[in-house]
Amino acid sequence: MTHPIPLMIQERLDKIPMLIAMQIDYRFYDGNELLLACPLSPNINDKGSVFGGSISALATICGWTMTSLEALKAGINCNVVIAEQTLQFLKPANSELLASCKCAAPENFCHRLQAGRRVRLDLNVSLSSEGESIAIFTGGYVAIPPKELPKGT
Repeated sequence: MTHPIPLMIQERLDKIPMLIAMQIDYRFYDGNELLLACPLSPNINDKGSVFGGSISALATICGWTMTSLEALKAGINCNVVIAEQTLQFLKPANSELLASCKCAAPENFCHRLQAGRRVRLDLNVSLSSEGESIAIFTGGYVAIPPKELPKGT
């Protein structure tokens, strides 16, 4: 069953002009796996394949979104930043690009956020096109809880 991306996350994504230009499409989220896609045409390079920067951006935002969703599962609407990343390009993507991220956050992820502490989440994002793996992304994201919880919570 696909769950919608919460409005508070969608509003943050909608403020990033590059993501709008890339035409990123939310495809699927079931609580453990997230799938995002973007078409070739607005992300094409001079060789007729997907621009490497678009591949990197889609992978980065997929991990960022998953980290934000995991924080919301813990009941915390927090800021998320990427601390480090690696991206290995395997082959060109010549059609729609898909990014998939599966996550089972460790128990301390929720506990640290609920205690008002920063916590790191390491994620892998698989990138594919036409059913073939085109890149592998690993990112370390830091979830930063608000300094003060709103009154009444």
